[in-house]
Parts: sequence; C-alpha cells; structure tokens
Amino acid sequence: MKPADCQPQLQQPYRRETWHTLLPQLLPGVEMFSQAHDFPLTSENERGIATARRQFGRATLADGKIVAFYEIEVAPGVQLQSNRVGLRSLIVKCIDEVSAHAVLAFFVQEGKTFYRLTYAAKESKLGDDLKIQTEQTATRRFTYILGAGESCRTAAERFGSLPAAARLADLTEAFSVEKLNKEFFADFRKAFELVAKDILDRNKGWENADADRETQTLLSRLLFLYFIQRKGWLNRQRDYLVSAFNRHHAADRDGVSFYDQFLRPFFVKLSADDAYFPNLDLGDLPFLNGGLFDDEIGSLTERGRMKVGNPVLRQVFDHLLESYNFTVREDTPLDQEVAIDPEMLGKIFESLVLQLEQSDTGGKTSRHDTGSYYTPRPIVHYLCREGLRVWLEQFPPPSASKSGDWPARLEKLFALDATDGLDDAERVILNDLLTPDEARALLDRLDNFRACDLAVGSGAFLVGLLHELVNLRRLCETRARGKDPATDIEWLYETKKRVIENVLYGVDIQQRAVEICKLRLWISLMVDYPLEVDPDNCALPDFRRAIKKITPLPNLDFKIRRANSLIEQIRGHAIKFPQTAADTSDFALSLSKLATAKHRFYEARRKKDKRLAQLDILEATAELAKYEFNSTKLKFGLLPSDQDAERAAVLDRAEAEMGKLQMQIAAARKKNEREKDDDIERLSRVFNDEAKPTFVWQLDFAEIFHR
Repeated sequence: MKPADCQPQLQQPYRRETWHTLLPQLLPGVEMFSQAHDFPLTSENERGIATARRQFGRATLADGKIVAFYEIEVAPGVQLQSNRVGLRSLIVKCIDEVSAHAVLAFFVQEGKTFYRLTYAAKESKLGDDLKIQTEQTATRRFTYILGAGESCRTAAERFGSLPAAARLADLTEAFSVEKLNKEFFADFRKAFELVAKDILDRNKGWENADADRETQTLLSRLLFLYFIQRKGWLNRQRDYLVSAFNRHHAADRDGVSFYDQFLRPFFVKLSADDAYFPNLDLGDLPFLNGGLFDDEIGSLTERGRMKVGNPVLRQVFDHLLESYNFTVREDTPLDQEVAIDPEMLGKIFESLVLQLEQSDTGGKTSRHDTGSYYTPRPIVHYLCREGLRVWLEQFPPPSASKSGDWPARLEKLFALDATDGLDDAERVILNDLLTPDEARALLDRLDNFRACDLAVGSGAFLVGLLHELVNLRRLCETRARGKDPATDIEWLYETKKRVIENVLYGVDIQQRAVEICKLRLWISLMVDYPLEVDPDNCALPDFRRAIKKITPLPNLDFKIRRANSLIEQIRGHAIKFPQTAADTSDFALSLSKLATAKHRFYEARRKKDKRLAQLDILEATAELAKYEFNSTKLKFGLLPSDQDAERAAVLDRAEAEMGKLQMQIAAARKKNEREKDDDIERLSRVFNDEAKPTFVWQLDFAEIFHR
C-alpha cells in the first residue's frame, strides 16, 4: 500500500471499520472477527483506567508469529501520559506466545479526536546454554499518535513500506524510534542549510557565523513552539503556526512578510508580559519569558533587521515541522513514542553542533581540537547516577550508618525507575530499602546538592542529572508520604523547576552549546507544566485565565555561562580569588548584592524588573572587580621591581576602567527604558568580550560560594 493512500486514513478519528479495511492491506494472514471478543478487566486498577478491552482480529505473519488486534477504551478523565504502567499492563497480559506473540492495541477515549496505536511483542527462543531466552517489547510500549490534527507521515511511510510477506521483525522496524531520529536529523540539517543560505542572500554583509547563529535561534524557537502548540497553548490551535504562515504565503509568496510582520511581533509577545500590537491579532498566547524569545534590547537589532523569505519557510514547514508528530512527553526506558520528543531534540542539536563546528584541521571539529567530545547517552545516565550515588554514600541517615549496608541499599534504590510510576512489586522493594524517616533524611540531604558541568555542551549531563534527581525525589517522597507525589499534577513541574533553580549550573566556551543547553532545560520544564483546563474542551474565558497563570520560564543567562571554565579572569586579567579584600564588609556586601540580584533576575517576569536586576549584577561585578584589582596591587609592596611596577600600572588602568563602568551604570539607571536596554547590551558586552573575558567562579556563581 502506498503511503499517500494510507496517510489520509490515519489522520481520521478512530473507527474500527477503517482498520478492518486497512489492516489486511498492511499485513499478511489477517483475520477479522465478525464480533469482537471481550477480555474482562480483572483488577480494580485496570477497571480504574479502562472501561473495555476487546480483541477484534489477528494476523499470522510470514514467520508464523501471531499479532493480535485489540481495542481498549480508556476511562474518561484518565491522562494517557501519566498512567503508563497501568496502560502497559492492559496489553502485557494479552501476549502468551501461543495465541499471540505481539499486540497492536488501539487506545481510544471518548471526546478525543486522536488515539494511540501501540505495539508490543515478546518472543522466546532456546539459547546456546539450552535455556529459554525471551526477547520482548512487552515491558515497553512503542506508540504512534494518530487521528485528526496529527501529521501521521512517519506512520504512513512505515506501514506503507511493509513487505507483502511481513515478519515480526518487519513490524518491529515499523515502530523504530532510532530510525525516526536519523530521518528527522537529515531533514533538520537540510532545513538548516536552506535557511542559513537564504539569510546570507537576503542580509547583505552578514558572515556565515551570523547566518548560522540566527538560523539556530529561529529553528530553536520554532521547534520549541511546536511542543507548546502540541499542548494547545497557542490560541487553542494545534495548527497555529502553519495556519498563520499559510495566510502570509498566500498573499506574499516571494516576500519576507511572515517573519517580518508575524514572527517578530509574535516573539515579542511571548517574551514581554505587557507587549501590545493593536493592528495585529495574535490570539490568546501565554507569556513564556526565559530569554528564548527575548531580543534583550528595545531598538532594532541584527535579529530584528533580519530578513527571511517566505519561500524557504514554506520548505521548513512542509518538509520538517509539518512532516513529523511532536510529543510533549519524554520517552522512558519502558515507553517510547514514535514522535519527536524533547530528548530526541537534544540528540539532534548535539549532532548539529558536531557538524557545524568546522575548523581548519582537515574537516575535524573545533571540539575535537580542544579535546572535547559528546558522551553517549547511556554513559551520561550512568555517570550522573553514579556521581550522585557516591555523594550520597558519604551522608547516610543515622539509622542507616549503624547497619553498614547503606551503599548496597543506595545501589538498589538507584536501580528503581519511578518515571512511569511504581507497580506493586516495586513498591515492596522500595519499602524494604528505606524507612519513611530515612526517606525524609535523604530528601533533606538532596536539598544541599549542587552540580556544575564544566563543559556543558548541549546539556546532556544536566538533563540526565535532572532526571536522576527527580526520580530519586519521587522515590523518597513516595516512601515518606505513603503515596506517589506525582498524583499531584503540579508536582513534576514544580520539582523540576526547583532542581533547575537550585542545583544545576553549566559553563561552556561555545555560545551555541550554551543556547542549546538552556533550550533543553526549558523544554524539559515546560512539557510537564499542567494547564488547569483542557484547551480542547473548555470555555474561552477559562482558557484565557489558565494561560495567564502559566509560570514563566526562568531566566538562565547567569546559570549557564559562556566562559573558559579553566581560567579565571576579569577583563582578561588573570586573578587568584579571593584576595584579602574578601574579608572586608564592603566586599561581603557586594557579594550579597550580586547573589540577590541574580536570584531576582532568575525569577523576573517584567522587562523593567529584568533591567534593574541586570544593572545590579553589572554594578556588583564592577565593584568586586575593583576590590580584586586593588587587593592584587597590594602584593607588590612599597618598593616594587620594574616588572611589578608595570603590572601595578596595568591593574591601575583596569581598576579605573571598572570605575568608569560604574559611572556608566549609574547613568543608565536614569535613562528611559529604550535607552536603558541599549546601555545594558553595551555594558554586558564589556564583561562578555571574547578578547578580554571575565569569568570568576566565586563571582559568576556567588550564590553558591557565598551562601
């Protein structure tokens, strides 16, 4: 069957009759039952999740394996994303390797125009040691989201390419997530090259690096918005962006109207709580904050002047954004959706950075030149888990320190994965590993944990550590409370937000990597934000109230820093911090001022509050730099050598420069908001100057070193 013939049928709401016709065209040996066979829901848990489970057919594949077709009606109010263990258990029992080696299960829910097609399989064989070995996906689910408003391109292509004599391995390949990852990266890379070339052609005088930077920013924003759009947050339209583009493209096929007249004000609206465009109806949008959509200055910027053509954006929508399904939940080891999820997006950007960072060394990358490499994801998770486990071994709860088995218990605790919730057997294991008091003690200890990746790259280690910390806190709170804390729909989001704010820090010498890292943390945070209403089934006033309550993204500029983490410098001057000035009350006051201003900036919602916090950060940094330069000069004594005298003169000039910056900061405070933006950008460039870098651990992360 051709994909083009299959795709329209997959984009319709679920009807069993459609699949009665479609399945015989996709698989061999299909037998449809004249009447569906009900399989009773045998436990209270199953009856709480589903209202019916029935088999309506089966297929005997070319290798003799049997695939059973099931229809499962999910109970009203059940959130398909948060009941993975229960939903998985509904189909695991259906695979007995006699009447069924695999299952295709259709999860449908009344009132929903989309549905889930899930595949699970199990196969036993005799191993070399003459023992039965089982290869299975039955403990995992591989799922397509189908129905109205879904792309379904990947599913159509995979199903349409199944051979006439399909085997179980062919069906498994049709649900391959890794294959999707490669396909999406290839299409993303093509889109990146097309947009970068178009920007170079339309923006005269720009360098390749400028075009690459702006292309990455634009595509990052659009991809992030496709996740937000998937949640129904953009005017309650799942096709908000492509519909807006189609209107502009129809009226201006060869121009730049979509970016110039729609995307630019749209981005401003997302980044400024008080933005207003009287001549443009953008609909009901959330205020997202965070810096992803913030151009940071009020007048025209390079990005503001940028031109991007409608023709190239047509290709981005048709061959990338609208060709794939996006899911707002991240895959877990037990549950994988054949769609673009936030974790997969991280992989895409890692691959992109590797390809873009070309150097003059025969095509090798600049990260190769500097000895830095991306770590494979399984190793990332292992290192994060082991690092956290070893740290916790040093601080056993009082009751555990007496028994001496704390390390062994910790190792077993880290082997429990609560991402999908815990089944009864796992709850028994957890109860054996921790007492409620020990769980509370472990939570208290985690409150003091801090971590920084010295070469953060695209954020793989920070995201991995975020998952490990959330998992561990969920286990501990489950034991301490006696119930899963994630039953509170806000728990996962609030916990992630607290970990990102209090625990995670990163430094990287590559600005592109820093931006990707922040993007991954933002996406990981926002996919778990629970809107208090269903955008598809609520009154417009209720939706408007709900999106007004969305907690804005945190500002991560001063948590994920661009710098050489191996060298501490102020305006290019190497320093050894702290000097004697650290003991003075004025120095301590400036440190406190810096830490407080950074916390205010992290949470600031309004542009005005951001500006004030940024000026306070710049001012405190200049004050501390002056103290440091003056303290260093005191080491040279009353009768310095010629070399010391020359060094002191350099420090004098550096101290004077900080004094001038303080005066400029004071002057900026008195200007109007538009001029203040320009001054902040100019002053920030002084401290972020690649030729004269400024990075000092105890200043850039003052809130950690001076708590």
